[in-house]
Amino acid sequence: MGLGIAIAVGGTPDSDLAGTVWVEVYERMGEMTTYRIRYDYDVQDGDFPLLADSRIDAGSDLAIIEPVGGKNRYLVKGPVTRQQVHFEQGGSGSWVEVIGADTSVNMDRESQSVLWSEVTDSDVITSVVNKHGYTPDIDTTQAGHFESKAHAGAAG
Repeated sequence: MGLGIAIAVGGTPDSDLAGTVWVEVYERMGEMTTYRIRYDYDVQDGDFPLLADSRIDAGSDLAIIEPVGGKNRYLVKGPVTRQQVHFEQGGSGSWVEVIGADTSVNMDRESQSVLWSEVTDSDVITSVVNKHGYTPDIDTTQAGHFESKAHAGAAG
């Protein structure tokens, strides 16, 4: 019996990945949402094919979806950040944990410096958040970064 959830890869539900042993989604205010998905696996043809499966590689975009009240609810969507693998002698009882975070982890992957002028603080936030595919939910502010354009009169 499955967990009743769906795992989507790149936005498309993948029935092969729904056979997970357990799923954990960790959500806390002020932090990115993280997830862990555990799969049991065994030796097949002298190898562990699940470990070479590109669908669960670091960087792969996964979503954990739960049907609630006839609608699909996304619990979390974002890239795989790492894996943890456990091998049992003989193969039976081995497992892999696929660990990832919501898409906000992408905002932390590169440092960028931008000089802002003649914009309000809310304009800056809107620009940064839009760049990463989010819709900002902020109030317009009057505070900002404005240059003083006053010039002293010519001496005469």
